[in-house]
Amino acid sequence: MLLPVRVPEQCVPDRRQARSSAAAALLVVLSLTVGCGAARRPCVSDACADGTVCDLDGTCRALPDPAQASTFSEADALYALGYTNPTRRARDRAASDRLTLGGAPAGVVNLVFAVPTYRRAIVEAVLVLFPYPNGRTATAPGTLSVHRVRAREVLDPRRRTPLLPIGRRLAARLEQPSAAQPVRLDVTRAVRATSGARLGLQVRMTRGGGDAPWLLASPDTLDEARRPRVELLLR
Repeated sequence: MLLPVRVPEQCVPDRRQARSSAAAALLVVLSLTVGCGAARRPCVSDACADGTVCDLDGTCRALPDPAQASTFSEADALYALGYTNPTRRARDRAASDRLTLGGAPAGVVNLVFAVPTYRRAIVEAVLVLFPYPNGRTATAPGTLSVHRVRAREVLDPRRRTPLLPIGRRLAARLEQPSAAQPVRLDVTRAVRATSGARLGLQVRMTRGGGDAPWLLASPDTLDEARRPRVELLLR
């Protein structure tokens, strides 16, 4: 027969103290997350922990199930077939080998891609924007976001009004400007929705970035390897 045991009151945590401790722990986690985001840099394979891999969008993610790993056997890259780079001061497209993003004129980048119909499933699609190689690198970090827009409006030379986004924001991340590392934004949802059609994407600086615009390589840059593209992983 088990006898009841009396537990001293000092051993029983007060509910208010427990709630306070939980709230404090949550604040610590959030502060660490913000701190990590402010200094986020795209990963490299050697920097990811055991059991993870450096994914297309530059983050370390868990390895796929061994039974499915062998099915990740096809990749593709889509290059932009058209673009515009309007600012508040100028709505017309000026052909150039560089794009301006953010800054005092608030430049945005509009890109159009032709998405083919794939027999395999689209596992992941990432928009990759490379820094302009011959310009001064901006110093202030900024939050970059990407939305889907209508491709025909991007390519309409008579349009002078801002493009309206379609649906929710696809991705956003806090980036530190770099002269070497490209910007990678997940656009999987949009690519899947436009299979067999043209896809319009708009990238803008939603916060921070400073007065100096970020300079990115354009679809007209001479170095084809640095042109904007969508990298796909198929299964």
